[in-house]
Amino acid sequence: DNLSNMVNVISMNLEYAIKHFDNEADALKCINIAYDTVKGVRIKIRRILDELMPVDIESVGLLNSLEALFKKIVGAGMELDFYYNGIEDEFISKKPHAYVIYKACMESINNSFFNGKADKINIVLTQKNGIIKLMIADNGVGCEKIKKGRGLTQMENNINSLRGKVEFGSSDEGGFIVRIEIPL
Repeated sequence: DNLSNMVNVISMNLEYAIKHFDNEADALKCINIAYDTVKGVRIKIRRILDELMPVDIESVGLLNSLEALFKKIVGAGMELDFYYNGIEDEFISKKPHAYVIYKACMESINNSFFNGKADKINIVLTQKNGIIKLMIADNGVGCEKIKKGRGLTQMENNINSLRGKVEFGSSDEGGFIVRIEIPL
């Protein structure tokens, strides 16, 4: 309900600003209210996404947990393709790797949607020769310079704690890509 009210505040203020654009001071005031409210919405949505963490990946498996997360994202209007190969789900799901992979997917989807304005994400998860590889790519606006906020920094720390490595990238054509390798 709180999120719905916040969206209504944004909508009403932007509508007022559009209709009264000739009154610059009032329009600017409404735009600022809408902007401040959007920041609150982003925080609340991040909390909701954080709470989507499954209670126990060990019980349902990493792949089932990811599929459940992705269904929620697709239900929100984003197109998402997920491919996996060679994953020893029962083995990985009992290791901290599973939670790191799950959180990396959550953070990447959140960034793609809110920062990248993407509407399509491709996720590829593979395991070969004792290495888990995760690639997440979107069709968003991309960025010239990557600014690691709380989410990307935490992702990097989680992956480094497992002796893995992560790369973030964006091309001139747009889009954002995350490449992760974690030894088992």
